[in-house]
Amino acid sequence: MNLNNKKTLFLLVPAVLVIWGLVAYRLVDALGEPDFEIPNSGQKVITQERDTDTNVYVLNLEYPDPFRPDKSSSSEKAKPVSKSPQETKTTKVTFKPIELHWPRVQYRGLIVKKGQSLCLVEIDGQIYFMSLGDRERGLELIDAKSDSIQFKFHREKKYFKK
Repeated sequence: MNLNNKKTLFLLVPAVLVIWGLVAYRLVDALGEPDFEIPNSGQKVITQERDTDTNVYVLNLEYPDPFRPDKSSSSEKAKPVSKSPQETKTTKVTFKPIELHWPRVQYRGLIVKKGQSLCLVEIDGQIYFMSLGDRERGLELIDAKSDSIQFKFHREKKYFKK
């Protein structure tokens, strides 16, 4: 045997024994009894008393069955309501739909990396990189495909193609 092999052997054997000793100590320590004890003295039994109600309740079951085919009931009949001439006047209100002015949008391209898509979009002459859910100038990107994207602008949705 070489002198180098003996020195190496004398250094490695104690190191291996120390390492395996630490592993065995940790296993025995982890599997041993717990370090703390739960005190058993002074146990209290908690009982819950139930509150008994001495009042007697009576249900009123005299109402028409809502699932019965004939809606008329003998006890209650609908009474016609007479309206005065002033109440019958109605005014017709018409609402003009608000005309939305969409910004000028051009779809330039799509970059997909690791399941995430990044769209190159030109809005009113400025170029933006947008992901799904991003907002620019009031436009929210909802859907992105290779040939088209969908934006939402004030509750209105619109597709734009390349």
